[in-house]
Amino acid sequence: MITGDRRTGEALTKCKLSRIIFTGSVAGGASVMAQAAPNIVPVSMELGGKDPAIVLPDAPIDWTAKGLVWGAFTNAGQACASIERVYIIKGKNTDKLIERIVYHTSQLRLGQPTNPDTEIGPVIDEQQLLKIVDQVEKAKPRGKDSVCGIGEMTSVATFSSRQL
Repeated sequence: MITGDRRTGEALTKCKLSRIIFTGSVAGGASVMAQAAPNIVPVSMELGGKDPAIVLPDAPIDWTAKGLVWGAFTNAGQACASIERVYIIKGKNTDKLIERIVYHTSQLRLGQPTNPDTEIGPVIDEQQLLKIVDQVEKAKPRGKDSVCGIGEMTSVATFSSRQL
């Protein structure tokens, strides 16, 4: 497995590989496929598949909250299978579930990815940080609440900037 940016991908598509397995954006996948085509290199892709979580009214509260937080924040939420949004079917425990999600999120230990106590490390780069900040800022005028705050996200991304 090799991770990298656009230049890494371009170099790999020019190698004599037997297969390319790519995880990333739809635009990135289209580019990889086009670059692999002249050499007829088989390509398998997982493109932008951040899935929603659906929570039923009878879901166990704390177990569900812990699972949702883990699914959303593992790898700083930068995995194609990360939970991007949660649909909670309203029930008598909806408010308690939201309270537990906020609690478990607020308990995440931010830090350097090499520190074994770190539970959520940096986002990939400043461009990703700006995208996150922009999404939160756009949500505010639409009446959306930031219950843990943009400060925590900025702290996480700040590590990334220092690592570059």
